[in-house]
Amino acid sequence: MGARGRSKAKSRSLAELLFRQPAALKKTPRFKELVALLNASAALQRARLEPRAYRLLAAPRLKPENLVHFYRTYSLPVHDFFPVFLELKWTERKATEARRAERADYIAARMQGLAPHALSMLEWLAAVEAQANPGMPLWKARFEPRSKKGANELAAQDREAWRSLFSAKLTLLRARYPSQALPPDGLILDCWELGCLPDPRTQRPPDAERLRKAWRSASKREHPDGGGDPARFRAIDQARKRLGL
Repeated sequence: MGARGRSKAKSRSLAELLFRQPAALKKTPRFKELVALLNASAALQRARLEPRAYRLLAAPRLKPENLVHFYRTYSLPVHDFFPVFLELKWTERKATEARRAERADYIAARMQGLAPHALSMLEWLAAVEAQANPGMPLWKARFEPRSKKGANELAAQDREAWRSLFSAKLTLLRARYPSQALPPDGLILDCWELGCLPDPRTQRPPDAERLRKAWRSASKREHPDGGGDPARFRAIDQARKRLGL
């Protein structure tokens, strides 16, 4: 089969273009107008969209002011169907982009509002992966919340849940980047309890002096006599002992 035959085999009708639109778009009054325009025009019903022409409309990538060139390039009939379709698609695209931006802002605000221990963990995980792979595919796919629900669930977790989450993320990090010389999980988690994580660039643990300083600060903050959390105070003291301080 020649190039002409292959192109024809891949072409699509305007009816198929409409059929493949999102359900929400199909419920709009102007979509019904499109269906009526198509049903009333034999020329539109005969028209076939080459793959590139189809993508230009469906994405959409084509601006209404360029329709005159579009008709000529793809031998399509000049018809009100096309500007109406593009108006609908560009309105839909702008609304989708606005929702995505609003969702991204919401997630960012929720993440910035996390407790310091949670925020420090996420920032450390991101920094460690950035050293191994600036593209940060693991962070984007498995660490960073991608929905409002996910961000809310993270924000609602207690410290024990964050510790379990940290352990699980460390397992993913090691599996993805086996050449990274990360310290043992237990050491990283104990450093986190004291609020003094290893250097994300070198993975080198803090020295004893820094750890002692962090322990004293955390102990003072969480001491029950000062209104701190007894369970947190015990966890900090246990981490200190495991670190040999």
